[in-house]
Parts: sequence; C-alpha cells; structure tokens
Amino acid sequence: MAEYNLKGYSLNIVQVAQVNPNAENQLDRQVNNILNQRQCEQEQANEERQQEQEKHNQEIEKLSPAISSVTAVSDNKNKQITLIELKKNISAKKKKALVKQIKEKYPNINLVEFVQESEKE
Repeated sequence: MAEYNLKGYSLNIVQVAQVNPNAENQLDRQVNNILNQRQCEQEQANEERQQEQEKHNQEIEKLSPAISSVTAVSDNKNKQITLIELKKNISAKKKKALVKQIKEKYPNINLVEFVQESEKE
C-alpha cells in the first residue's frame, strides 16, 4: 500500500462467486462514498493547513515594521521556506535576529529568505 502512497489505508478483498446487479451497484456506491469521504477529509486538512499558515505569516509580519509581506511554501514533509518581503533594507544583524526569532517560534521553517519590495518582480 505504501508503494501507491496509500500508507494508513487498508485493503479488504471480498471474493464473490457471482455478483448480482443490485449488489454490484451497492458496492460501487460504497466505494464511491468512501473515496468521496477521503477526498473531503483531505480537502479539509489542506484548508486547515492553509489557514494555519496564513496565521503564521501574519504573526511573522508583526515581528518587524520593515516587513511588507510574508510568503511561505511547504512541502508534504511539513518543511517550509519563508520569503520575507522588506519595505526597506535592514542590517544583516537584524536579519539574523529575525531569522532566529522566526525559527524558534516555528521550528519547521527550514529557510528564511529576504527580498526588497523593488526586487519582487
């Protein structure tokens, strides 16, 4: 199951000698219901993760008045790269202190990068 990215799922095989059309339709409905439920759960988890990330971005923005915006990208292993857009240049010492503060609060952030507003495009 892990080979097919189905870790955490189980496979139940039901062998039926002969399936009548009603049983087949019922089985199809059950399978579709399970798949739809899993998809809804995944979408809800993604939405919750996105809302949590947006909250973190807003909290990071409040750490310095020099921050214009924060964008975070995460992979499926929950590792993140955070891009901080600055309104104005700040010293390397202030950047280092800001990175330290961010990583202490959010240990899953692996990399913090800074860009100036004018460099954005």
